Amino acid sequence: MTTGQSPKKRVATLAIVTPWKNHLELAPDYFQAVETGKPDQLIVVDDGSDPALEFAAVRLEGKGFCGASNTGLEHVETEQVLFLNNDIRMLQPDWLDRLREKIEPGVIVGPLIFRNNLGPVKHPYIDGWCAAMTTEDARQIGGWDEEYDQAGLSYFSDNALSLVARLEGMTLRDYTPGLFHKAGQTGGADLGLFHQSLKVNGQLFERQVAELVG
Repeated sequence: MTTGQSPKKRVATLAIVTPWKNHLELAPDYFQAVETGKPDQLIVVDDGSDPALEFAAVRLEGKGFCGASNTGLEHVETEQVLFLNNDIRMLQPDWLDRLREKIEPGVIVGPLIFRNNLGPVKHPYIDGWCAAMTTEDARQIGGWDEEYDQAGLSYFSDNALSLVARLEGMTLRDYTPGLFHKAGQTGGADLGLFHQSLKVNGQLFERQVAELVG
């Protein structure tokens, strides 16, 4: 006997990967959002916090954002992965359910930004505080480029991730989940390091574009 109802679509499993160094003050808002979203797996990568984070799944000694993200990716056991910063606050309780619906093979989902980094050529990118995709795709494109960690702050690493993904035939899908990003909370107060990292990694990205795009 049939009920006339369509079978319920199976929801793909999803892991959240979050690099974390110090800034315990961000934990209450972060965990409220994550616990409400109910991911199938949570991987907090402690990237050299002092003291060590009790809630981290993995402990490193300061690899940087990209290295910590890649380490987290190695531990993912789900079909989808969301790279999520720790400086977030929940706006909508169903934020993760809505985000899951946007993920599919060949797509990176997150806030899409257009910036004229190289004159008239536009290189859109998914803002790295919230980037979701299938785990297979994340591994296929090689994860995050750890060369962007060498300057101290990993600016332009999301530009690079998105560029490589596009060259691999992937699509960038603009979607901002029901979260507020507390931008600038974890970069530190060292303005010299901030500007130096922007300069060095900006030049690195320009060279990468020249090599890959021509």
